[in-house]
Amino acid sequence: MNNKTQIASLPRQEQTKAEEKLWQLIHDKKFLNPSLKESENAKNKPIVHSQKNGNYNILSTKKISPIQKDILSKAGLSFFDYDAITISNLAFKVKNDYQNYIFTSQNAVRAILNTDYKLKNCFCVGEKTKLLLESNGLEVTENSKKASFLGEIVAKNYKNESFLFICGNRRREELPAILKENKITFEEVVVYETNLNRKKIDFAPNAILFFSPSGVESYNSENEIGDSIAFCIGDTTAKEAEKHTTNTIIPAKSTIDNLLIEVLKYYRPEGFKQ
Repeated sequence: MNNKTQIASLPRQEQTKAEEKLWQLIHDKKFLNPSLKESENAKNKPIVHSQKNGNYNILSTKKISPIQKDILSKAGLSFFDYDAITISNLAFKVKNDYQNYIFTSQNAVRAILNTDYKLKNCFCVGEKTKLLLESNGLEVTENSKKASFLGEIVAKNYKNESFLFICGNRRREELPAILKENKITFEEVVVYETNLNRKKIDFAPNAILFFSPSGVESYNSENEIGDSIAFCIGDTTAKEAEKHTTNTIIPAKSTIDNLLIEVLKYYRPEGFKQ
C-alpha cells in the first residue's frame, strides 16, 4: 500500500507522495486507453448502470474532484459518484477559555473556523484534519491516526489540562470514553450534524468507495454491498463496512489519493509494474 492525500483541481506546490504518484501515472500514460470513453456522472437523478466497453464500475459515496475522476477514466474505469451524507453546521455557544481543543474531523474544523473563537493547542485525528488546521494558521500540538490513539496520548501526557472536544452529532464513543476513564477534564460541543442521503443505486458496482461509517450506513440503508469490493478510507470506516462484507481494502494512510491508488492497484496492476 502507498501514501495518499486528497488531490486538488490543479497540481499544488506541496504535493503528497500519493498525489505525485497519481500525476506520474497520468504523465507516463501507463493506464491510457483512447478507446475507453469517460463515464457520465448522475446529478440529482438515479444512477444508471452502463456496461459500455466492459469497464469495471466504481461507485464513490462521496463526490471527488474532476481530476480524480479523470485519473480513473484514463485507467479505463467507469466512475459514478454521489454524496451519501450531507453536513449541516449548527449554532453553538461555549466559553472561549479552554487550554486545548480536540478535533476528530475536518467538518468540525470548518464549523469552528466560521466563528470568532481563538483556538490554540489543537489536538486532532487524521492527516487532512491536521493540514486544514495548519493551513488556517492554527497550531497542532498532537496528531494521531485514530481517535483512540489520540485519547491515549492525552491521558498519558496531558492529564492535568482541560479540553474542549468539538464534534458532530454522530461522533464515536472511543475518545470520550478514554477521557472519562482517565478523569481528563473536558467538555463536548456538537457543531455540525451528519444527515444520511439515502439513495437507491440501480446497478451492482465492482467497487464502492467509502469515506465514513455514516456513508456505509447510508449506502446500506437502500442497497447491499454484496460481492462489491469495499475500499474504505480508514479502519473505523472498514469496521462498519465489515458488518456487511468481508471484502474490504484499506490504504496505508487515510486520504482520498491513497484510496484511489488502491483502486488502481487492484484493477489496473500493470500500471504499477516497474
